Amino acid sequence: MSKPTVVTKLKRNFILIVMSMMTVLLLGSFVLINYTNHQYYKENIANRLAEIANRDGSLPSFDDSEKPQMGQAPNTDFRMDSYVAVKITPSGAMSGIVSGSIVNLDMTAIKDMVSIAIAKGKSGGEIQDWQYIIQSKSYGSLAVFIDVSAQNQLEKNLLIMSGGILSLVWLAMLGLAIFLSRWVSRPVEKAFAAQTRFVADASHELKTPISVINANLAVLESSTKKQSKWLGYIQTETIRMNGLVNSLLTLATMDDPSFKRNDSVVPLDDLIQSCVLPFESLMYESGITLEMNCEKSLSITGDRDKLAQMIRLLVENAVKHTKDGGKITIELKRKGNKKIFSIYNEGDAISQTDGVKIFERFYRTDFARDRDSGGYGLGLSIAKAIVVLHKGKIYADTTVKDGAKFVVEL
Repeated sequence: MSKPTVVTKLKRNFILIVMSMMTVLLLGSFVLINYTNHQYYKENIANRLAEIANRDGSLPSFDDSEKPQMGQAPNTDFRMDSYVAVKITPSGAMSGIVSGSIVNLDMTAIKDMVSIAIAKGKSGGEIQDWQYIIQSKSYGSLAVFIDVSAQNQLEKNLLIMSGGILSLVWLAMLGLAIFLSRWVSRPVEKAFAAQTRFVADASHELKTPISVINANLAVLESSTKKQSKWLGYIQTETIRMNGLVNSLLTLATMDDPSFKRNDSVVPLDDLIQSCVLPFESLMYESGITLEMNCEKSLSITGDRDKLAQMIRLLVENAVKHTKDGGKITIELKRKGNKKIFSIYNEGDAISQTDGVKIFERFYRTDFARDRDSGGYGLGLSIAKAIVVLHKGKIYADTTVKDGAKFVVEL
């Protein structure tokens, strides 16, 4: 996995965690503020309605309104309320109206509100912008209506204002979280860069002595025929080490953030054919059957050399792990805007555990531990790095039970 992917994922997770906590906190504050305000207004209006109803529809005097009831805050807003008190007979007919201030309602509208309130069968509630209470009296009942449009508008204004302020706070916290994520990830970024430099430098340093060893082995082999067996062992292991160094160097190169693809339009079906051709002799010797189903005229823009390396690695892996007389199936098809390349080989299946870890560097599944296969546990890591470099996806299809199948989406 390349450094930008690792560090970007770390930053993204940090921002996600911080902003999730802040979102919950801010939403909680938003709900609490507006709910508390709403309850305050409702309780305040309910107290006013009850006071007017207790006075049989009349407003308290100025002095009375200054005197708070037990456990109640003073209220001097009664004189500013727009209200209507309606006396109702036991039969439901209106017998009198008391208006506390100028009310923009005609008689028809008042009668409609009274009818609706009676039909609801409740002792209180709200009809449009009017909150009401119905209280039983000796003459029948008294319905008191108070205009709460001003309070409703205040609640809306508070809702909008608090929402705007909390949105600005959320955006400010997002900026702070992005800044902190860069600061938090800096040590990881430096460590990753140091690791990449180490692997690259070590690979370069190892290539020279390996080349010298190979050259000297060639000279020794020609002059000491009796020791050719031991020299052969040395040469075999030197070749393995050279392959390992080249693989590490390839990974280090692609991990480097400054690495850029050499893009061109690549016909995938032709590329697959050319990459499979060198392995046909090995397949023939092992009695392996090859089946290819590649859709024609499928191309992508990418690094031809890297894509060829990825295909060769997957084909080589399939050949190594196909039982003698087995079968390898290679497919290329279009799925929406994606090109799907898959390779299946008969043999040991890949478990779900191995399917998750199989692309990790130096990881080997149980059926791939034999050193005679010549693997280092880096081939699939390189294949994945190349796919990621092309913003694609590679995975092992663990649902296949009679073999191994790898799928690449580009």
